Amino acid sequence: PAQRPAHRKREGPPPNGCLHCRRGDHWLEDCPTANETQKREALRAYLEKKKGGPEKTTVKRLATSDCIGDREVIFNDLVVMPYCLDNGTTYHIIPRSIVQELQILDPTVEPLKLDTPVEGVAVGGALITCTEFVDLDIGLQTVAGRVNLRGLTCIITEAPEEEFLLGKRTLKALGIDVDELLAGLVTRGVADIDPFDDERDYKPIAGPDADAIKARLREMVAEAVNNGFPTERSEELYAIASKRDIWRLQISDDPPARLPPFTIRLKDGAEPYRCKPRKYAPHDEISCGSSTKS
Repeated sequence: PAQRPAHRKREGPPPNGCLHCRRGDHWLEDCPTANETQKREALRAYLEKKKGGPEKTTVKRLATSDCIGDREVIFNDLVVMPYCLDNGTTYHIIPRSIVQELQILDPTVEPLKLDTPVEGVAVGGALITCTEFVDLDIGLQTVAGRVNLRGLTCIITEAPEEEFLLGKRTLKALGIDVDELLAGLVTRGVADIDPFDDERDYKPIAGPDADAIKARLREMVAEAVNNGFPTERSEELYAIASKRDIWRLQISDDPPARLPPFTIRLKDGAEPYRCKPRKYAPHDEISCGSSTKS
């Protein structure tokens, strides 16, 4: 993966001074008296104080890129929070609190003004207007692995969202379209009709008409005589043709034929051979496993 560019120093001193030594001429990351552990502790204490103390729960946290959980997103490899895929929003929505934390950790994060404000509806029906956006590198952790998206434009909301809302445009770019998936299920449901599961009311098939069969046999014998068969032997021919009940003028409800079952026999000189075990393809193995679960 491409290396991230070096952080650009912020212009001017921090408004509240260094979080470790309280001096106002440098930021925490440039503090000459704090090591990495002390910097992390100072930042953690600042965030807890900002959010109302350690007893207040939060859905976001500091993390490294190798310790995020499933269905979590990491911004610029610094801050982690849960994400929501199918929420119906067109844009990517990120809460202001996350952006503020990223600004503390990464001076390159700068919110910009939108040319046209974006209006939306928050949870509970309240109307909100978003006027700023920020470009971030995000990593989505899934059950199959991590998906990295670079330079993603995220709309900043003032609402206290507990999840990062991933927009439909990026989902479609990744090949995920919920509407098309649902339409595919409907189409597959219509096409997948069991030909043996027909609930239409069919009339029962009538049995064979013996008189009609005998009349047809007489006609066949007469046709044979007209084609040169000896007339004196016509009754003998009719007796042979009508000896077995094998004639039908149409399909009827006869019982199954009394035939011995078919058997597979090897040719003379052939030797049986058993193939070695083979592994299923991954998708076939998953399909077999899901269909055989009790």
